[in-house]
Parts: sequence; structure tokens; C-alpha cells
Amino acid sequence: MYTGALTPDSLYYMRYYCKKLARKIRILYKRKKKTWDGYYYFALTTAQYEEYLK
Repeated sequence: MYTGALTPDSLYYMRYYCKKLARKIRILYKRKKKTWDGYYYFALTTAQYEEYLK
């Protein structure tokens, strides 16, 4: 079952989905009330990691 407006434009739907997903993640994160551990986490490719280690 699907409720809401069906759109023939797939790019519009993808942008809409991304906005909704970002909002959901933000709300769920705030509900958990996790404390900041003082670290920042980020992703690197293997080449970027090798450059970082130099």
C-alpha cells in the first residue's frame, strides 16, 4: 500500500526521499540523546588514507 502523491519524475521522488530520510535520521538521533564522545568520524578512500599516514 502506498499513500501520498505518485510522481512520474523519478528525480523529484529521489530528492523527496533523501529529504525525508535525512529528517528521519536527525529525529531518531535526537531521540537517542547520545552524548558527544569528543571525536569526529569520517570516511577516506584507501589512497586518501595512505596520503594521510604520510
